[in-house]
Amino acid sequence: MRIPTGLAVLLVVAFAVRIGFVLVHERPLRSDEVDFDRLAWNLARTGSYAEAGIPTAYRPVGYPAFLAAIYRLAGHHPFAVRVVQALLDTGTALLLFGVAARRRRAAAWLAASVWALYPPAILYTGFLVPETLFTFLLFAFLALFDLGADRRGWGAAFHGALLGVLILIRPAAAAFLVLLPMLWVYLRLSWRHLGLLACGLVLVLAPWIVRNTRSVGVPALTTNLGPNLLIGNHPGATGGYAPEVPPEMLPRRGLEREEHAASRDAAIHYIAQDPGAFLWRGLRKLGYLASAEGEVVVYAFHENPTDPGTRFREKYRSVPVALHLAVSLPYALLTLLAVLGLCARPRDALGSAFLAWLLSWALIHFMFFGAGRFHFQLMPCIALFAAELVAGGWDRVRHLPARGWGVVLSAWALLTLVWISEISVVAGG
Repeated sequence: MRIPTGLAVLLVVAFAVRIGFVLVHERPLRSDEVDFDRLAWNLARTGSYAEAGIPTAYRPVGYPAFLAAIYRLAGHHPFAVRVVQALLDTGTALLLFGVAARRRRAAAWLAASVWALYPPAILYTGFLVPETLFTFLLFAFLALFDLGADRRGWGAAFHGALLGVLILIRPAAAAFLVLLPMLWVYLRLSWRHLGLLACGLVLVLAPWIVRNTRSVGVPALTTNLGPNLLIGNHPGATGGYAPEVPPEMLPRRGLEREEHAASRDAAIHYIAQDPGAFLWRGLRKLGYLASAEGEVVVYAFHENPTDPGTRFREKYRSVPVALHLAVSLPYALLTLLAVLGLCARPRDALGSAFLAWLLSWALIHFMFFGAGRFHFQLMPCIALFAAELVAGGWDRVRHLPARGWGVVLSAWALLTLVWISEISVVAGG
């Protein structure tokens, strides 16, 4: 397929902006990045997914395997990862253009341009975390519903394999499997193709589950679900990442599988004791999921964002207001426009698949914990819906029924409340 000259120029600009930011904003690896880098380099050198020579399944294997593939080719150079991530994120802009162009050419140009210069996407490119890779693959997965790949024989198996890769990167993506059959019925798709999708999914996931059963003793994708469930459900839990678990609830140090099981049981016991608190805290988790981009701004620009001795609000305030506005305002504007655009656009496979994923994503974080970084994966679709609205969707808005306006205004009110609450907390004493 021939890429128009203007689009090629836009893609070059998108890539150059990302690489330029990485070059002028050098930063050391921090927090999760250190773990991913260590696991990946060990995997690249030895072929073993292990910590200190002991097989592990605590970190999901998908992203470290991605890093390891790059390290095998380029050596132990995190900059090479950032270059590949810049290419992938530029690919997201290209995918946006291709999907939007099926409906309206102006929307395609607008969506691709927005993503090319979208500040959070530029920032995440420079981090050794799964967001850029996962976002690219998730949008490709959802776009396949729109492009009809699920209806083309063995293309459905590829569709399922892609979902399997997403789950290997972030096991939380497995929550989508709960809603997938209902989505299939709603879209009136072939059950034969759902079977092929399931085959592709199993072919990707089964080898890793077998490996974890043999090497770690847990027939699961990862051993961090128990600890993460406990982080989101204990007396001091805030709804966000709150690892200050009371000592009496912490499992004794031991094998991964034992810590996983003990953490899971402690969290479930706490939830059963006070289900009302669990439900209330779950709403707060959804608030964190919808929060603005303060977390990524602090992580990118604070001199020591992982310092446990400094409260988050102090780190937040130390970053210039202009940076917060430059990163969070585009997110807020796109999200508000996308809510209206999604409600006004005709129902189709892409919109239905997005809503199913959004619901599954909200449910899994309601159980565990929320954070602003977890909504980034949804942003290509949000940029698409916003672009469709701005580029020609206003006629449909004028015909939006009262029920549709009720959904739009309620969503706008809730989002605004979350953002105002966030600002008041970090700006307060």
